[in-house]
Amino acid sequence: MDTALKENFLDALEKIKFPTLENFIPLVPEASSRRYFRLYLKDKTSIIGVYELPESAKNTMPMVLNVQDFLKKRKIAVPEIYFTGIANGIMLQEDLGDISLNTCVSQNPNAIAPLYLKAIENMYSYQSLKEDKNCVAFTREFDVPKFMFELDFFIEHALEKYFAINLSNTDKERLRKDFLCIAEFLAAPLKKFFTHRDYHSRNIFIKNTVEKKCTEGNFSIIDFQDARLGLVQYDLASLLFDAYTPIDSDTHAKLLEEAFVLGKKIHNQVRDEFYLYFYRSAYQRIVKAIGTFGYQASLGRKDFAGYIAPAIAMLEKVIAIDPNLPNLTKYFVEVQKA
Repeated sequence: MDTALKENFLDALEKIKFPTLENFIPLVPEASSRRYFRLYLKDKTSIIGVYELPESAKNTMPMVLNVQDFLKKRKIAVPEIYFTGIANGIMLQEDLGDISLNTCVSQNPNAIAPLYLKAIENMYSYQSLKEDKNCVAFTREFDVPKFMFELDFFIEHALEKYFAINLSNTDKERLRKDFLCIAEFLAAPLKKFFTHRDYHSRNIFIKNTVEKKCTEGNFSIIDFQDARLGLVQYDLASLLFDAYTPIDSDTHAKLLEEAFVLGKKIHNQVRDEFYLYFYRSAYQRIVKAIGTFGYQASLGRKDFAGYIAPAIAMLEKVIAIDPNLPNLTKYFVEVQKA
């Protein structure tokens, strides 16, 4: 595979008249079927090579190109795309470096608040963009079927497979009925916005850092191919309830209030309404994340297993704030007792 992949990368570089390939190394995989590589070129520069199965690429790569073009034209920082070869599942794009928001926070723990405030401002910059039906993101949305797919994924891959909880048909139907209420509540508002859909600390990169002072860099976003219309709170919940980078309660509360104030002209909601939709969006988002972590862990990705406990802790906080949400705590208590 690596030999064939190298040949495909070499061919792509030749087609776009880039310096030839000197070496390439795999990057740590995320929770997707795509594989990422850093390509070191003869002129001592580097770019990122992406590979996914061609049958998958024919669906996802056109969406990447479409959303990237929409955002780039509107001055939202995204990586340049130099080459796309759907037949071989190959894409070449700009190397944004190694400094993600997650990395930057670990290096600068005292800078969490300003870094996340900048990420919130960046979020509002794309959420305020005008609708454009030529962009695929404006032709799909977070609707009841999408929410339920993700919540059912949690039941199957987290509860039943990873945690090996034997749900009775009655328990499963009761849980699905509760989840359906959440899905219908979140899908009901007519006013929706461009939503990244996976806006968290690993998908935000910081460029142009000065001697690795990442607090001085510019934010760019990746992994936006599944963008769609959604509530203004969805990406915010993804950012602030992120198991990769947990935020302490005081900072979290301050950032949430800052987000409410900064986004008033966009969301046009009173505080109670904004917070209600935020915590219910957070509930669905965290449940979805636990499903993903459980699925990846079942495939042998031990690193993802390590994020399940922080995600559960976040979910418990959300349930404590909004007691009308379905309480999943009993399932996790059963696991801890086993």
